Amino acid sequence: MSIERQNAKSIGLAALLLGLTTGTALAGGFQLHEESALAMGNAYAGTAASGDDASAIFYNPAAMVRLKGNQIMQSGTLIAPNSKFTGTGFPFGTGSNDAVIDSLVGSTFAFWDYSPDLKFGIGVETPFGLRTGYKNGWVGGPYALHSAVTNIVVNPSVAYRITPDISIGAGVDISYIKATLSSQTGWTGPIPSSYAIFKGDDYSFGYNVGILWEISKSTRVGLAYRSAIHNQLEGDMTLYTAGRVPSFPKMPVTAKVSMPATASFGLVHDFDAQWTGKLGLEWTGWSSFKELRVVHAVSGGTLSNTVEDWRDTIYASVGLDPRFMPGHPLRVG
Repeated sequence: MSIERQNAKSIGLAALLLGLTTGTALAGGFQLHEESALAMGNAYAGTAASGDDASAIFYNPAAMVRLKGNQIMQSGTLIAPNSKFTGTGFPFGTGSNDAVIDSLVGSTFAFWDYSPDLKFGIGVETPFGLRTGYKNGWVGGPYALHSAVTNIVVNPSVAYRITPDISIGAGVDISYIKATLSSQTGWTGPIPSSYAIFKGDDYSFGYNVGILWEISKSTRVGLAYRSAIHNQLEGDMTLYTAGRVPSFPKMPVTAKVSMPATASFGLVHDFDAQWTGKLGLEWTGWSSFKELRVVHAVSGGTLSNTVEDWRDTIYASVGLDPRFMPGHPLRVG
C-alpha cells in the first residue's frame, strides 16, 4: 500500500508540474513585456534605445542617460486574452474554452538624475507570469488544471555616459518567483477525479547590462542583456479526492526552474520634427529549459523528470511616433 501511495504521488506530481509548460505555454512562453504603457504603443519597438521614460531601467539601463529630472513612474496593464482548445488527445473528455485567466500586471520605477552623466534608478517589475485554469474533467486534466506563475523582480540600476556618444548601464535583479500548479492524477473520463496541487516559491539573483550609442542627434542604437535566473522552488504537494478532501499528508518537494536570458537590440531614428521610427529585436533563450526535475526534499530522490522541448524565440517589432499635436503624443506599432 505504501508503494502504491508513493507511485500515485510521483505520477501526480509529474503531471501537475507539466502544467508549468503546457498550461502557460503561449507563443512566448510565460514571458511578459508589459513594463511600460508608453512602450506598448510602439509594440515595444526600439525600447533598448528609446530612453523615453523610467522604464529604461528594465529595457536598457544605459538609456537612463537620456532622462532629465527625478521621476517616479507606475504602469498597469490588463491582460485579457481569449484562448480556445480543440482536439481529442484522449478517448474521452471535453475541451476547454478561454483557459487563460485575465490578469493585471504592473511595474513601478524610480529614477534619480544625479548628474548629466551619472544616473540611478530602481524598478519593481514582472518579467514572467500569468495564469491558466481548466475545469476538472477536461481532456487535458492529467497535464494541467490550474497553473499560476508570479515573478516579481526588484532591479536597482546605474547608468554612466563614458563619452559624449557612448553610455553604459548595469543592474542587479533580485527575483521572487511563486508557482501554484495542479493536475488530475488519473483519467476516468470527462468527470472530475482526484487531483494534486503543488505550491512552491524561491528567491534568486541575476543581472542586466546595456550599452547605448548615440550616433547622431537623430539616430541611436542600443543593446541590452538580461541574465537567466536559476530558481529552486521549495514547497509541498498535496493529493485531493474529487470531492476536494486531502487524501494524503503534504509532501515536501523541490523543483528547479530557470527564467531564460534575453538579449535585445533597438534602433531609433528621428526622420524630422514630426516623425520618429523605431525598430526592435529581442531574443529569449527558452532552449535552456531542458528538463523539469522534481526531487523529494527529504530523501533527495527524483520523483519525476520531464524532458522539455522549448525553443528560443525572436520577437521583432516596428514602431512610429507621429507628432502633430503638441502635448498629445501618438504611438503606433
